[in-house]
Amino acid sequence: MYEHDTETPEFHYFNSIPWCARHTRGPNLVARPPSCRTVQPSGENLLFGRTLNTTGTIPAMLETFSTTKRGDDSSSSGLIDQVKCLLALGPDVNGYPCTLHGGIVAALLDEVIGSLIPINRERGLMPAGSHFTAYLHTQYRRPVPTTAGALLVRARFVKVDVARGKFFAEATLEDAEGTVLASAEALFVRARGTKL
Repeated sequence: MYEHDTETPEFHYFNSIPWCARHTRGPNLVARPPSCRTVQPSGENLLFGRTLNTTGTIPAMLETFSTTKRGDDSSSSGLIDQVKCLLALGPDVNGYPCTLHGGIVAALLDEVIGSLIPINRERGLMPAGSHFTAYLHTQYRRPVPTTAGALLVRARFVKVDVARGKFFAEATLEDAEGTVLASAEALFVRARGTKL
């Protein structure tokens, strides 16, 4: 079952790459461009929705997650606690020749971790409100090539305290062989009394 339109250019692009296609199929799988690619009237999502949404920067992103709850998972109280994001990179995000800038690496890990919040909010599994990154500890393990065709970010909640609005998570940025190029640990917190 798909909860998306399989006719999107992003779906076709990643489905045409054999190792990526394995991440776009499965029971109860949702595959769609992430919400960060849609610029909101408030100006929210301008970075990934406009600035990094060009043929030279990040021309394609596709998030996938399962809506099936695993029976042995009691840590997330029914939340969708994992997401994958396939992405393509262009040369305009190079820090060194054919190598992704480290700041963009951190931004990608942060953005994919943060995508778990709207995924759960739109399904009524998390209360409304703004959430912000309290910390993001990033480890750069290997240079990230911008010539790879596609890369994969995996993110998951590690510990969730919905009542206090705290979400501990981790993420990895991987190549086609599953080699971890970068990883991050993060804490997201719900804003209290802040209007955006």
